[in-house]
Amino acid sequence: MTAPYYMGETKSDIRGIKQGWYTIEDDGTLYSGPFSSFEECDKRITPLPTSDAKGGAGRSAQTAL
Repeated sequence: MTAPYYMGETKSDIRGIKQGWYTIEDDGTLYSGPFSSFEECDKRITPLPTSDAKGGAGRSAQTAL
């Protein structure tokens, strides 16, 4: 799962990257960034499809047998 994560000065120095918001995987792998704000970072994360979405997968999209 990808999540927003803030890399402060210490962690960004250790990784050799700029300070800021990044999208990061569960295993700590950076996906994209840096972004100037949490909101900007959060926009880049693709939401999972929901069952109420048009044409989305899920129980509501299945027909009863």
